[in-house]
Amino acid sequence: MVTVFFIALAMLIPCSFEYEPLGNVVFSLIGGNVYREVGEAAFEAKGYPRTLAIYKARNKPFLIVGPCQFHDGDEDFFFVSKTQVIRSATDKGGDMWCRSIGRLHIIDDLSDCEILRAPWWDELKCDKNSSVRYDKATNSYVYSFTMDSHTIPATLTVPAKFFTPDMDTAPNRTLDH
Repeated sequence: MVTVFFIALAMLIPCSFEYEPLGNVVFSLIGGNVYREVGEAAFEAKGYPRTLAIYKARNKPFLIVGPCQFHDGDEDFFFVSKTQVIRSATDKGGDMWCRSIGRLHIIDDLSDCEILRAPWWDELKCDKNSSVRYDKATNSYVYSFTMDSHTIPATLTVPAKFFTPDMDTAPNRTLDH
């Protein structure tokens, strides 16, 4: 059984370099960080409300929320802390992730990795009219910002219970830049 696994892996890896979707899956499973699905966030943009999955890992600075379809057709995640909502340009790299049975396997989670996605931006810092507020009624953090060159108003609501103390002390490379 183990021999069959290694033979299959030996055949998949060369194909992974050639075919991007397969490569994203193979490399995410082999070398990625594993997050488990813990709940849902409410997201609204262009007047279209939807729910997005929330993924969490111990000792990581972000909840990963999504995936979400962005303006350019790329599908990616929001990386959310109490004070940051980060998005990246998947057409420039950082798109190696896959989901499997309540788990997210992702190569670059913007934490303490050596290679950061490029470019990435904090939606809250890029928009002078952005805000974060705590809503007592729903026990949630509500992030308001505009996306896509400040043309699309968006709101992301994340339950506060998912923000744990280990997130505050986890390595966060985005704070170094």
